Amino acid sequence: MDRYSSIKYKVHLATGPLDKAFPELFKHKEFAKLKTRRDCDQLVRFIMFLYDKNTQLIHEYQTDLKERKFAAAKDAGYYQKAGGGWGAEIQAVMDIQDTDATAAIMRFLKMQRHNVWTEIIVTEQELFEYQAIRFAPVSKKKGKKGSAVDEKLIIESTVKKEALLKACNQRIAILETLYTQFFGDNKDLQSEFEEMITPENAERILDTMPAPYEEIKAPENVLSNS
Repeated sequence: MDRYSSIKYKVHLATGPLDKAFPELFKHKEFAKLKTRRDCDQLVRFIMFLYDKNTQLIHEYQTDLKERKFAAAKDAGYYQKAGGGWGAEIQAVMDIQDTDATAAIMRFLKMQRHNVWTEIIVTEQELFEYQAIRFAPVSKKKGKKGSAVDEKLIIESTVKKEALLKACNQRIAILETLYTQFFGDNKDLQSEFEEMITPENAERILDTMPAPYEEIKAPENVLSNS
């Protein structure tokens, strides 16, 4: 898997249990707690694949958090259901609803000591959640007062969605700056492109690159504060 050749913990190359292969990682209480889970190794691989600052997934799916999570889950050994859904265990992790997994993710982000990368992860998750709420339809439920209640619900929902739209736009602007800072530190990646990758031009630039994208390998010290 060339897409993970530059991550710190080469969990994709381990031939045995990950707690034995990477004892220094499991010295942290957040990861030690995961050892009792039946999907421990899969979960740790998922965390490393998705949240390591040198993962190639950030370049393959630069502004698509959902697809990045799906790719990491597949590579970690989780399986999608026939209808495209995921098992309850990994779905809770992807939804940031698994307390133990979230604690391990935050510990790993802190271990990397890269504030820009951490802010990208947090802001992307916020944006994804806000957009999901905005995408939900307005409730049509009627009360004792009939259609008058409908109008009130619509007005309240509209006000909330306007506030969410503002919050989304703020985070999009923040992410544009964070992406510029993050990818700007990657000098070798810049040399592969004729222009800097931004959320607006990423798809167009990647479409012009020779496939597969995975062949672009990040250097050992991609970031200025590695």
